[in-house]
Parts: sequence; C-alpha cells; structure tokens
Amino acid sequence: TFDPAISRPGRIDLILFVGTPNLASRMERMEKAMAAALPHKRAESALELARPFMEAHWKSDLQFFNFMENEAFAELVVSASLDADGLTTAKLDAILQMLT
Repeated sequence: TFDPAISRPGRIDLILFVGTPNLASRMERMEKAMAAALPHKRAESALELARPFMEAHWKSDLQFFNFMENEAFAELVVSASLDADGLTTAKLDAILQMLT
C-alpha cells in the first residue's frame, strides 16, 4: 500500500496493478536468453529439460518469483547449460533451491 500522502488526489491519478509474468511469458524470455547465449542444439536440449521443470515447479515456487529473481533464474540456467556436461535436473534443482 502507498502512504496516504503519496496517493492523495492530484499526486497519482491512476494506480494499475501489474502482476508477474505467466509461465508462457517466462518461457519465452528463457528461450530468448538461451538462443542468444547457446549454440542451437545445446539450447534445444536445455529447453527440453527446462520446460517440464518449470511446469512442474510453477505452482509451488516459480510463479512467485519477481522480475529480478526470474532473470537470475534464467541467467543461472543458461550458465549451467554452458558447462561441459550441460544442463541437468540436479542443476535445475540446485538453482531453484538457491533462489528460494
């Protein structure tokens, strides 16, 4: 909530609620981050693992991430995908654990 002095008439005329992005929007950002940083085949295989992981953890954790937490999650997933052994479920679990 805002302090009443800030929201009194004439200060702020309109207050809009902007929720967090849905799963499809977050996946789209993840896909763009991977496409920019990873070779095509590696990005595809990472997305094959990341998509079901995000769907499985959406209701319990990921839908509550704010913008910066979501960006950190995507950055860490891309970074883990660059490792020699690629992205794994264990790495995804560790990333989620670190951010929650």
